[in-house]
Amino acid sequence: MEHLERDVRERIYDAVFEPDLWLDILTVTEALSGAASSSLIVFDATNPLRFVSTPRSRPLMERFVGEGLWRDNRRMLHYQANPITGFVRADEYFGAGLLAADIPHRLWAEHGLGAQVGTIIAMPTGQVVALAFERWLADGPFPSGALATFQRLYADFARACLIGTRMATVKERERLDALTALGIPAAILGAGGRLRAANADFEALRSLFVPLAYDGLAINDRAADTIYRASLQDLLAAGGGDGTPTPTVRSIAVPVADDRPPMLVHLMPLGRVGLDLFSSGRVLVAVSPLSASGLVPSPTLLSGLFDLTPAEARLARFLAGGGSVKAAAASFAVTEKTARTYLERIFRKTGATSQAQLVALLNSGPASGVSTPD
Repeated sequence: MEHLERDVRERIYDAVFEPDLWLDILTVTEALSGAASSSLIVFDATNPLRFVSTPRSRPLMERFVGEGLWRDNRRMLHYQANPITGFVRADEYFGAGLLAADIPHRLWAEHGLGAQVGTIIAMPTGQVVALAFERWLADGPFPSGALATFQRLYADFARACLIGTRMATVKERERLDALTALGIPAAILGAGGRLRAANADFEALRSLFVPLAYDGLAINDRAADTIYRASLQDLLAAGGGDGTPTPTVRSIAVPVADDRPPMLVHLMPLGRVGLDLFSSGRVLVAVSPLSASGLVPSPTLLSGLFDLTPAEARLARFLAGGGSVKAAAASFAVTEKTARTYLERIFRKTGATSQAQLVALLNSGPASGVSTPD
C-alpha cells in the first residue's frame, strides 16, 4: 500500500499543473482507503462553484448542485462555527442530529453509501475546498488505518489546493492583461456577482459602474442595471458545479451620459477554457463603446448582441433603417399588434424606453457585419 500512497502524493502535486488529474487522485485514494466514492468540491462560502467526483458520486453531486439541494446544506455553516484541520469522521464531527437532517447524507444513503471521512480547507481567496470519501453502508465505518492514511495525506491535499487556488488567480489576471492589451475594459465576477479581478481600463470606468457592498457592481443607469442584474442572475444560476455553464452571452446597452459615450456591457460565462477547478471566476464582463456609424447592424449581429429572436432582430433592423411599426407589420406579414409585442420585448432586452432611443442605439452600434435595410 505504500506505493499507492506515494503515487497519490506525487499525483496531487502534478494536479496543480494538470487539474484533470484530480479524478485519478480521487480514484487511487479510494483504492488506498477502501472508499467506494469520493468528491472534491470548491465552494464560495456555501455556494458550490464546481466539483470533481468519481463515477458513483458524480450523479449524486450533479443532483446536489443542479437541483439546488446545496441551499439546505448545513455542513458549511457548521464548519464556519467549528473550523477543523485534518480529516474527520462525518458522524463524529457533524453529529447524529445534523446528519439526520442533512440532505446529502440522506441522498448518499439512498444509494447505499454510508460512513464518510472528509475535510474542509479554507483558502485565502475566501473559497473553501471540501474533500469527502464514502464507504458502502454494508462495509461499516472506515477502519482506523484508513483514517491514519488520510491524515498523512492531509498536508499534501491542503498544499496542492492552496497552490492551485493561487495559480488560478494568476491565470485570471493574465487573461485580463491580455484584454488590456487589446484595449478592452474587462473584469471577472465570482459567485453572487462579486468582483474578483479587473484590469486598469475597467477600473477607469468609474462613471459607468457603481460599487456595492460585498464587492458587488451595479451599472449607473437604472434601466440598464435592471437588465444587467437579471442577466447576471441567469448566468450564475445556469452554471453547473462542474464549471459547464450555459452558452448564453448577454450585451446590455447603456445610453450616453454627460461624462461618457453610450456603451455596451457584455456578460459572458466562463467555461472550461476560461477557468480551472480552483478558479473563482464565473462571469467575464467586457465593455465596448458605441460610436455613431450611420450603419444598421444585421439581424445576426443584433441577435448575438441583445439575445433577440430572429423575428425581433428583423423588426429592430427595419425600425433602425427608418421604417415604422405599421410598415414592418405589413412587410413581415404579421399583425400590427404582434409587431408591437415584438417591440416591447426588444425594449426589455436592449434597455431602450422608446422607439427613438432604440433607433439611436442601433445606429450607433458596432459596424462589423452590418448592412443597410432593403
